[in-house]
Amino acid sequence: MTPGAATPMDPVAALAAVDQAETALAEAAGADQRAAHLAVLAEDARVYVARRPPAAGKAEAAAALSAWPKTFLFAPRTGGGASDAGDLVWTYGEAAWEADAALHQGWFVRVWRRDEGEVWKLVFVQLVPGVAPPPLRVTTQPPPAS
Repeated sequence: MTPGAATPMDPVAALAAVDQAETALAEAAGADQRAAHLAVLAEDARVYVARRPPAAGKAEAAAALSAWPKTFLFAPRTGGGASDAGDLVWTYGEAAWEADAALHQGWFVRVWRRDEGEVWKLVFVQLVPGVAPPPLRVTTQPPPAS
């Protein structure tokens, strides 16, 4: 992956900017995920679609994205972070889609890079199907007295 070619940016501002890009991607993916992803993919992006070899570059990604369902529902990111230079941001969160007459859930993982012209582009995309988070082990009860 080539490094970002943009000027340095505060990491908090970078994450906020990507949140806007993620919102736009989520809205577009609700109608046509392939077109939505291709609109924001960098030329050197990597796309991972389960049971297919990794797609390297936008041309291969176009074919790989055709193997995913036509639409996705992406929740707002659950987590993520930004590089100190504010040129890379990674995000992850919940996704849902319909396939084989059933609703499926999983997680999306993305890495965004800010390139020339200060434009955020996706350089890594993966959907991890059917993986549920571990149950929370939080309790409101105080620990037992020893």
